[in-house]
Amino acid sequence: MALNLLDPFDNQAQTQAAQAQIAGIQAGQTAANQNIGQAQNAITTGYGNALTAYLPELQSTTNGADMLGNSLGINGSQGSAQAMQAFQNANPGYQFQLNQGLNAVNARAAANGMSNSGNTQLALQNFGQGLANTTYNQWQSQLQPYLQAQNSATGGVANVDTGQANALAGQNDIAANINYGADTSIGNANANAALGNLTGAANLWGLGTGLLALGAGSGATVGSNAIAGAGNALSGLGSGIKSLFS
Repeated sequence: MALNLLDPFDNQAQTQAAQAQIAGIQAGQTAANQNIGQAQNAITTGYGNALTAYLPELQSTTNGADMLGNSLGINGSQGSAQAMQAFQNANPGYQFQLNQGLNAVNARAAANGMSNSGNTQLALQNFGQGLANTTYNQWQSQLQPYLQAQNSATGGVANVDTGQANALAGQNDIAANINYGADTSIGNANANAALGNLTGAANLWGLGTGLLALGAGSGATVGSNAIAGAGNALSGLGSGIKSLFS
């Protein structure tokens, strides 16, 4: 390649270097963002699997906790009716127990000649209420663990959601820092290339000043002024040539 004496005064070399530097930065930026995307996909998949394991448990425990609320009358008359129906479905032998107990009370009353007495009616009522209360309370106690299990499942789902959000936020922070650093480096590379013009102009100015000083050294003061002018010219020329090999 032929040497151009004006090469020290342009920024072609700086521009080419900046372009190569920018290409390397952009390649690294692209690769890093691809890796971050893969990490985000893995995070979403892993936490999604964990959430899938929790959701059925949450649903079943929520149903049990809601039924406990119905049995306590918390959810109104409709809830109470649903609880009674669920209680009967869960205790198919309840009606048999009730009938057997009532028959026994009636049999004792008949043996004593008191079938239609007030005492017999009271005994029948007390037996029915006692059996209902005992059996219903036992059924309610079976529902109570659902409440604690629901709280546990809800906490598990919340932990999964929080963990996924934090993990993705961390990856986003990494991506932001990478992209910020890449943009900053690209800006610096472009700035350095632009400054090459100013460096070349300064070298050219130094050479011109030296040559003018050399010309001003003619006449009666050729001795001292010529030497000083020559020195300034050579100094300016040296600065210009020096940038060629920088």
